[in-house]
Amino acid sequence: KDVTVLAAGGIVDGRGLAAALALGCDGAVFGTRLWATHEAVGKEAFKYALTTACTDDVIRTTVFDQIQNSYSSFPWPHPFDSVGALDNLTTREWEGRAGELADVLLQQDAAVAREYRKALDEGIASRAAVLAGEGVGCIDTIESAEAVVRRAEGEAIAQIEQMHRYMLIPRQTYS
Repeated sequence: KDVTVLAAGGIVDGRGLAAALALGCDGAVFGTRLWATHEAVGKEAFKYALTTACTDDVIRTTVFDQIQNSYSSFPWPHPFDSVGALDNLTTREWEGRAGELADVLLQQDAAVAREYRKALDEGIASRAAVLAGEGVGCIDTIESAEAVVRRAEGEAIAQIEQMHRYMLIPRQTYS
């Protein structure tokens, strides 16, 4: 096999891993789930926000990219796609107002960018981008990455061992 295929998006536990494997994938990416671990680099307040969020709190937005591009040495090239993040005061204020936000950000020392950078630096989840995927509602603890992976492995094995129950043909005829 020349290409490794990994499933991604909403995978936070062994059930998702087992599903990916059952579909023929070689593995799975545990993006948001692994961000909510002790080893992940990031503000603890942002990790905590992941543990209290539900799936409905995730929004696809370009607001954070727009603000970050106004001061970044390495801005995202236009056109950039949206990013999944927890809905917060910044997105509620600026989502759907890209043109107006662009005008505000052109001002020298724009307060929006200054306040956003401060929120990032200080870990203020109600203002800064807390990147998150659709599986965020299944995350309720910050723990070690090892614990997450070991538990997911055990759960996946248990799920895979039970898959024969869902087959229409009795197990002994295909084993």
